[in-house]
Amino acid sequence: MSTEGSREKNLVKNTAILGIGAIISKGLVFFMIPFFSRWLSVDDYGAFDLYSTYITLLIPFMTLSSGEAIFRFLIDTHEDIFEKKNIITNGIVIFFAGSLVTVSVSLLVLMKTSPLVAIPFCAFLMGEALNNFTLTYLRGIKKLEKYTICNILTMSGIAFFVTLLVLICKTELPGMLYGYALGYGLSSVFALVSTSVWKFIDIKFISFKEIKTLVKYSAPLIPNAISWWIVNASDRTIIKIFLGTAANGIYAIAYKIPSLCTTLFNVFNISWQENVSLAINDEDRETYFAKIFASVIRILVSICVCITSIDFILFHYIFDIKYIDGMKYVPILITACIFTVVSQFFGGIFIGLKEPKYNGGTTVLSAIVNVAVHLALVNICGLYAAAISTLVSFVFLCVIRYIIIKRRFTIRFDRSIVIYTGIYCYFIITHYVDWMPINCVNILIAGVVFLIANKEYVQKILKKIGINKK
Repeated sequence: MSTEGSREKNLVKNTAILGIGAIISKGLVFFMIPFFSRWLSVDDYGAFDLYSTYITLLIPFMTLSSGEAIFRFLIDTHEDIFEKKNIITNGIVIFFAGSLVTVSVSLLVLMKTSPLVAIPFCAFLMGEALNNFTLTYLRGIKKLEKYTICNILTMSGIAFFVTLLVLICKTELPGMLYGYALGYGLSSVFALVSTSVWKFIDIKFISFKEIKTLVKYSAPLIPNAISWWIVNASDRTIIKIFLGTAANGIYAIAYKIPSLCTTLFNVFNISWQENVSLAINDEDRETYFAKIFASVIRILVSICVCITSIDFILFHYIFDIKYIDGMKYVPILITACIFTVVSQFFGGIFIGLKEPKYNGGTTVLSAIVNVAVHLALVNICGLYAAAISTLVSFVFLCVIRYIIIKRRFTIRFDRSIVIYTGIYCYFIITHYVDWMPINCVNILIAGVVFLIANKEYVQKILKKIGINKK
């Protein structure tokens, strides 16, 4: 098999393994959203979403993005057990030192400002941080099957514990926070025990020099992570200040639709980071990157078209009627999702080059654009300002990363992108018509577009299961 064929096969295989877990786990959580939104008041759901975004902000400080450093350096160990011990042991030291400081400070602050959620919030923070760390650890030691199982365990655990604590025990917002903490904790325990993590821990390997090396790599990822938070989540804070917590709850539900698409492609992005790290020094890397890029765009647009075509079902028949206004913001946010995925594709190349500073720098600029546009528009167009600022910032991020990449590689655009762009624009326009006959026709059209865009993969699947025999 050719090098290119082997790389593509490995990329598809890893994405498929991770995709199974993502689809099952995120599908379960997506199924639970209507129940969560009914069990909590709009204000409590908006508050929960806000706490979630604050946790996303704190985790990079808490862990110094050490998990990502462990992943990138483990890729180059080539099964050397001593090198793995060296990297993992020092990574864990960084994680727990940062966790001790961050959780302690968070607890002290919240005991004074919001004592009822202080302990639940810290439990949620520690649970998600540990889960993020263990997942990157699993990627680094190439245990993708366990990574998939962990995703399923996390979301299954969250669904179970939130149902138990919020619906049955009537603990409201604190129960929601504890439910997520327990779900993340369940997954983390499985990851660490099933891989016998103690085999990779040896205090003799603790080295300030190695810690410095890991932090030197991960430090530029901290502003990158913070900026992603600003781009993705500062909207919630601005909405709360200018429009109120209830408006934040509506926007949170609207954001769930495009986040489903982003989640699916985050799976690809995880595989892509490993794949590009291994292929970065190959002679044919430009051709390979261009081919993968064309496939990503084709698949991405086809999925976004499908999601756009069915979201009226979610808002009219599944979500509580009090969130119906969220439907207006979905097309803008799904479009932003497209540029998000393309930006992450370019970011994966920076990771492969071991130059995460470009990820951090470009995302900082994008975050500034996001906040500036949102503040400029919030008093003019309300919640639309959040969606528009998100789209503008991701378009900016995508363009600036492409300019940097273009200085090193040539990534050609496939002509079919123009056709898919036209089709996508049609779905965006008809979405705002929201007329049932058009909605039904669009579901059929979206199905056809998806089959055409993914013809190659559909044929392979059919051939695998024996339907497409020649």
